[in-house]
Amino acid sequence: RPAAVLGIGGGSTLDSAKAVAMLLENPGDLDEYLGPDASRKPQARTIPLILIPTTTGTGSEVTRFGVYTARSGRKYTMNSPVLQAEVAILAQDLVADLPPALVAATGYDALTHALETLWNKNATALSDRLALEAAAAILQSLEPAWQASHAAETTPERVAALAKLQRAATLAGIAFNKTGTAAIHALSFILSEEWHLSHGAACAFFTQNVFDINMQEPAVRTKFLTLAKRVYAEAGESSASPPSDEGYLQYLRDRLVALKRLMGLPDRFSDIPGFTLPKNADEQEKIAALFDKAQNDFKLKNNPVPCTPELVRKLVLEKLQ
Repeated sequence: RPAAVLGIGGGSTLDSAKAVAMLLENPGDLDEYLGPDASRKPQARTIPLILIPTTTGTGSEVTRFGVYTARSGRKYTMNSPVLQAEVAILAQDLVADLPPALVAATGYDALTHALETLWNKNATALSDRLALEAAAAILQSLEPAWQASHAAETTPERVAALAKLQRAATLAGIAFNKTGTAAIHALSFILSEEWHLSHGAACAFFTQNVFDINMQEPAVRTKFLTLAKRVYAEAGESSASPPSDEGYLQYLRDRLVALKRLMGLPDRFSDIPGFTLPKNADEQEKIAALFDKAQNDFKLKNNPVPCTPELVRKLVLEKLQ
């Protein structure tokens, strides 16, 4: 019996450490704990779990969630307090040398954690406050950290920029630990299963599309207007007269799109390495139908605006154009 389980690495490594710690004291195979029809649930864990992230995203070090691929090839999120670590340690030296691609993918993943907490059906006053702070901090720190990661040497400026983003990403993890994620993450799993996109890149894919859907909900719109005004002010933007509410929201949406395009994250199927565009409408429909699998993902049900199969297929077809 180990004295403790120590996980040091990116999100997949930390989630693996969570699974190891859980399975040491719970019977059966990991597959038995996965999916909507799981035959087992984690019951307890007494062995301490210590997690140390080496990326600027994921948030796994502070959440009760773990993401796992079953033998069937499906990706599932396991949700249990048994997966929550007793100790999380942020070590800035461990992220100081991250390459730009990892900063982009993990940082944008953290950004979607904050966004999906804000528009989540399970949102509370506390989760809203945490998510607002996290989203603003990530939008302020992600581009500078990505730019700094291109430096040939590990300068103090590079260390500070990446450490700032990592702290913001962990705050986003604390936020979504209270609500779970929503449609962006549910749809991202299909992209990762079918075309092997990294998790962060897959989360970036549908961001502005889900944003557009959820701005139809008045309560969500109000929260995002607060975020947009803050981001606008912190960016030092100015104009002869303040933007309208619609203008502020458009500004925020444009920032989300510009960030992922700047960092080379995929926005359309044609951006996915090795993806072959369908030759006709029938082939397009077959690709869109693959996303029906997301309907049994509890994360999709956390979205404030229902994401029906028809709506999801429409989003996919738009991305295929």
